[in-house]
Amino acid sequence: MPQIQQNHLSNCGTRVKADLIRVPTVGPEGVAEQTQRLQRLLHTRGVLGMVMLSLYQARLALADWPGCAVVLMPQVGLIGGTVLPTYPHDMIRPDANSGWNQALAGLRAQGCRKIGFATTQWQDTADNRVASSRAWLERGLRPEETATPLILCEGQTKVARMAEFKAWWERERPDGMIFTFHEILDWLAAIGVRVPEDVNLAHLGTNWEVTPCAGIDLQPENQARAAMDVLIGRVLQNERGAPRFPKTVLVPVRWKDGPTARPRGGAAGK
Repeated sequence: MPQIQQNHLSNCGTRVKADLIRVPTVGPEGVAEQTQRLQRLLHTRGVLGMVMLSLYQARLALADWPGCAVVLMPQVGLIGGTVLPTYPHDMIRPDANSGWNQALAGLRAQGCRKIGFATTQWQDTADNRVASSRAWLERGLRPEETATPLILCEGQTKVARMAEFKAWWERERPDGMIFTFHEILDWLAAIGVRVPEDVNLAHLGTNWEVTPCAGIDLQPENQARAAMDVLIGRVLQNERGAPRFPKTVLVPVRWKDGPTARPRGGAAGK
């Protein structure tokens, strides 16, 4: 990330050094003390603005940061963002609705006749329930072309989750599927389902998967560029702390071909 930032700053003609500061887990001293310590660190380094990449320590992102311009770019591995409280700073996010539309269009372009959706409760919550809401909407609008969405409980054992997935699969039998977690690939292989011969798979965040997948490229470099554009604007206007009217910038995403989906126009195997 710092290199992307530095390159973009150079292209803008701005002489600013980009550093990566790793924030440890909040310790016994508490959030307020850690925030004060980080503010002193930023002041010592002469930092006028920062991009905050993680919202897992949400209370740090909720702080005012009066001596610094802040832009949030949450890296949560899903297409939507977070359902935690409304943040007081400008935020960069991938365009969730566009990603879902492109995933559907990508699978339909491959000839899929019945599309399913699978996620977990944690990911569904982290995604602001954007994807599951769209899945249920599609189910209501096109019941013959859409499987009942599968949302697995986080508290289950892996064996129980796989058993629930297998039962769902045997009941629904989709020939295309939008998914958010890599265990799907292992479970399909375990029950003898071939990918992409028997089912086309589209991941909602291909950038986060170790195994190459077809699906949605969240364009993280473009997110970084957008974050730096917003941050540079705030610094040049001498704006510090939380803005009066924080804004959210949605960055376009795109469909990415991959080995889990057949070539466009090819019929899904059954």
